[in-house]
Amino acid sequence: AEQVKDVEKLMLTCSSYGVENEFPGVFCKAKDADSSTNVITSDFCCTNPDYPHPEQWREPTHFACLSKIMHMIDLMVKQHMVECSQDWMQCDNPLCAFKTRQISAVGPTCLNQGCNGTLQLGYSLSKLHIQLKHIATKFNQDHAISCLNMKDHATKKELMKN
Repeated sequence: AEQVKDVEKLMLTCSSYGVENEFPGVFCKAKDADSSTNVITSDFCCTNPDYPHPEQWREPTHFACLSKIMHMIDLMVKQHMVECSQDWMQCDNPLCAFKTRQISAVGPTCLNQGCNGTLQLGYSLSKLHIQLKHIATKFNQDHAISCLNMKDHATKKELMKN
C-alpha cells in the first residue's frame, strides 16, 4: 500500500464529455441509473457519475475502447521507461534538490557546493517495476474481485460469466 501511493494513475478521457477520469480496471462499482444503488460492472465504463451511459468511455465499439486504453498504457509505459533510463541522480536534501547525471569520485555525495546531502536515483528500476505491476493489476480479474466488497454483490463465478 505504501508503494502504490507514488504510482501514476491510468487516466482516460471520456469521448463524449472530454472529462478525464481514472481507469478503474476490469471491474468497478457504479451507480445504477434506475435504482440509484451501487452495482458492480464488468464493462469498461467511464467512472464519472454525473454522466449517463458511460459504457466504453463513450467510444463507438468495444474495440475502439480497448484500443484507446492500450494506447494510453503504451504511452505511459514508454514515458516511465524513458524516465528510468535517463539515470538522473537527485540530492536527498530538500533544501538543495540538486539534479545531475554525474557521479562524484568520492561516492554518492552531492556535487552542489556546501551541501552535505546524498545523491539518490531519481527514478529507479524498482519504481518502474511497481508502476508496471500497478498497471497489470488493472487487468487481473482475481485481483479486481478480491478488492471488491463481495458481501452484497454477485459471486465471483457470476462476475466471471460476464
